[in-house]
Amino acid sequence: MYLLHRAADITGGAYWSTTFTRLEAVFLRVLEAANARYLLSYEPEGTARVGRHRLKVSVRRGGVEVRARQEYVVRAPAAH
Repeated sequence: MYLLHRAADITGGAYWSTTFTRLEAVFLRVLEAANARYLLSYEPEGTARVGRHRLKVSVRRGGVEVRARQEYVVRAPAAH
């Protein structure tokens, strides 16, 4: 379970645990979360593209939950 929680945190996702009898309620929560989301795209300038890059996303408005991936990795192009 720890790895699933950790994967959700790192990727900006969420983890919901439930029993089969509560599956419908959890599915409705997933739909609500999907309908309330925004997608942001960012390409930094002046930074080496190859390597691991940390991210921190925040908003000034209170009462808003922000979930975002914590980092991304750019791999070197494959040699031909």
